Formats: sequence, C-alpha cells, structure tokens
Amino acid sequence: MNNSVVPAEYTILHFFIDTRLKFRILNQFDHNGTSDISVGESIVKAEIYSKYLAIPDQRPILYGVSFNITNGPVGFYYPKEPGTYYIHTKLATANMEPSYFTFFINYDGKKLK
Repeated sequence: MNNSVVPAEYTILHFFIDTRLKFRILNQFDHNGTSDISVGESIVKAEIYSKYLAIPDQRPILYGVSFNITNGPVGFYYPKEPGTYYIHTKLATANMEPSYFTFFINYDGKKLK
C-alpha cells in the first residue's frame, strides 16, 4: 500500500536473499545475479531479485492504494544447517529516498513439526 501522500509513479523492489536460503519464485521477479551484503560486521553472499511495480494504464499509485507484489505462491525451504540467514530489501519509489529493511531467520537446526 502506498502510505505516502505523494503519488508513486512506480516502485522497484529489490530482494537480496542469502544464498544459503532456497526460494521458489516462479518467474515473478527478475534475477539480477549475486552481490555481497553487509550485515553488522558480516558479509553475506546474496541472490538479487527485483520487481518493477506500476499501474498498468500508467496512472500513479495513489495514497491508500493496495497492490500485490506476487501473482502466486512463493516457496520457501528451511535451511539444512543451523545458523542466521538474511533477506535484505531495498524499496525505491519515484521522487523518494530508498527505504531499506533487513529480515533475519535464526534457525536452530531442529526439524519442524
């Protein structure tokens, strides 16, 4: 949802997914190779996935307008080894400073029920 009073002409989402995590995205995002991301004092290798969002008839995304970023399920597979895993996101919108978010998964290696 656009929570800004400034209409968004477009939005680009970049997901930097820890290469040790496995996702099944089914052609819903463009794959843009790999990159290193800095998390605290660590450097993590990540796969880069991007998605360009815009209203199909070229109208801006107005305040309060909700929209989906996927057209179907995204499969997630738990890691095989215990550890901390990262997903870093960059949200870029026209005429606005980018926003950054980092999510982490602490996995203890125990089988899920």
